[in-house]
Amino acid sequence: MKSFHLYFFLTSIVIAFLLRSDQELIEEKYRKFDEKKIEKEIRVFSSFITNNEDSTRYYLRKTDIATRAYPYHLQRGKFFLVLGNYYLFHSNFLAAEKSYRKILDIAKHTNSNKRILLEQPALFSLGSLATRKGKYVEGIKYFLENEQKLLASLELSKNPDSTYLKHLSFINYTALSSIYFSLNNLEKSSFYLDKSQQYLSRYTDSLYYFQFKGMLSNSNGKKSRYYFNKALDKAKHAKDSAAIKENLSNIGLGFMTEKKYKEAIDYAHKSINFKLKLDNVDQNNYQNYYILGISSLCLKKYSDAEKNLKKALVCYQIRQDKNYEYRTLYYLSKLNSEMGKFQKAMYYSDKYQIVKDSLLGIEKQNQIAQVNLDFELNLKQKQLEHEQKINVLFFVILGILLLYLLVAIAALCRIKRTRDLLASQNKIIEEQTLQLRKVNATKDKLFIIIGHDLRRPINNLVNFLYLLDDDYSISPGYLKKLRYNLGGVQLILENVLNWAESQIKNYAPKKSNIAVNSIVKEIVIQLQESLKEKNLKIDNQLDNVSIIGDENYLQIILRNIISNAIKFTSRGGKITIYSEVFEQETHIVIQDNGVGIDELQLEHIFEYPNPKSGTNNEKGSGLGLTLSYELIQKLRGDIHIKSKRNEGTSVILVFQKT
Repeated sequence: MKSFHLYFFLTSIVIAFLLRSDQELIEEKYRKFDEKKIEKEIRVFSSFITNNEDSTRYYLRKTDIATRAYPYHLQRGKFFLVLGNYYLFHSNFLAAEKSYRKILDIAKHTNSNKRILLEQPALFSLGSLATRKGKYVEGIKYFLENEQKLLASLELSKNPDSTYLKHLSFINYTALSSIYFSLNNLEKSSFYLDKSQQYLSRYTDSLYYFQFKGMLSNSNGKKSRYYFNKALDKAKHAKDSAAIKENLSNIGLGFMTEKKYKEAIDYAHKSINFKLKLDNVDQNNYQNYYILGISSLCLKKYSDAEKNLKKALVCYQIRQDKNYEYRTLYYLSKLNSEMGKFQKAMYYSDKYQIVKDSLLGIEKQNQIAQVNLDFELNLKQKQLEHEQKINVLFFVILGILLLYLLVAIAALCRIKRTRDLLASQNKIIEEQTLQLRKVNATKDKLFIIIGHDLRRPINNLVNFLYLLDDDYSISPGYLKKLRYNLGGVQLILENVLNWAESQIKNYAPKKSNIAVNSIVKEIVIQLQESLKEKNLKIDNQLDNVSIIGDENYLQIILRNIISNAIKFTSRGGKITIYSEVFEQETHIVIQDNGVGIDELQLEHIFEYPNPKSGTNNEKGSGLGLTLSYELIQKLRGDIHIKSKRNEGTSVILVFQKT
């Protein structure tokens, strides 16, 4: 029967040797690495391995030179794959194995995405080589290792439906099926063949699936022929000449199993007559010769039987297929015995016994190796189960730790939120405390001002009322002085109320365009009595200057600054009011030639109300300047003061234009 393994060997044949006589020309041509060209030559010339020795050596040598400069490139690995197949075809198993192992060395230096493209054919070829040598258990190990790598690649693949990876898995499982079939372990053979069915991805995969199903059903000729006919239909549809030829032979084998020898001979001849383009007649027809030999023997056609059995024997000896070699020797011994050629019959019988004994030795070795393999697999399975239990336990513990960690993180987050909330509340409390302190300070200031600055004017007013009650005559000068004092009281009260309001209510200013000159004129009229009292002159040099601000704020500011100028200017002095306009600012200047301010006092003038008596002993709250400074800051302005003792003071009110 034709071996299963030929399919696997032929699928990986790709390149050929180069003739040394053309080395210099080839090296010049391939000085620059051309991967696509090399790939093309690999595919075009792969067929020469089984047909033309000279062409095979030429093209393998050519590819060797082209890839030598890139020892770890994918194409270099493919070169060693074909070189191994070349040695395998010539039954040089040692050289073939060396080439296949070289591929695994190259794969170690290849990136993970392309590694499977080298590891899979190398492991597959090593498994096929071991099977070819009859070392079935060693072959199983290679195929099982290949299975693990393919499953890992399918799991990690971005495209889990990858046709290529599924195809590789298919041929790997069919290889395992064929080995167990050779070991007469039909249960495992069927198991792996059924497993391969889930990886059918190409039309040719289904072809070989039916072909292997036929092989497994070999003991039932009719059933095996059913599957071989299905495979033949697939082969014809795919126009696969090699598969057509092989399945014609397989159908003949099925007829022979059913003892339908004429039909078996007919299909064997059909297979022989179906010429392949690159057909090596003897090597590709060994199963046909075997069918023709046995069928002719059973039909008593001894001449045809002897001729075909001898051809089959030579083919099996070249292929080192001991299994079919000893069967062929058995039928040659039987043939010669029936023909009365007992000496030849004994010769073939002795040969048969020698090969059979060697097979028994190999079979015993395989049985022992199979037991060891089963033990190793069971041990690995137990180790895997143990590792899985450990992994499960690890993940359970890890899950518990993560749960505790999450709980701890949640608790810490809760504590942090509580702390942040407390900090926020503490900040609010601190701000409220500070505000309360300011309010209390304001209250204390108000009480001080009211108690200190308002007591004397009010007492004067009370005394005046007593005089009126006693009907005393009051001089005009006294009335004038009383009116002057009441005007001061009115200013103090307005400043106190305005300042308290600004401290407590913190109103936002209502900005508009304000003509400053009109406000100054109005204030001068209001303060006319104070100006006459001290014989002061106001020089208003303001024209049509205007500012952006709050009109009420501006009135309070100007009234306080002009009042202070009157208060601290000696009798007969002069107050000048003018403006300075700049690109971004407008300055309103109130300049007097009064007593001036000490340098030390000037540094802290805005920090705290500091009431001072005027040049005519006028009283004040000290709030006017502080209030003016706070209000002008709300208008995004400022107050600059320039002063020298006994020379006068210039107060500059700065307003932004926008």
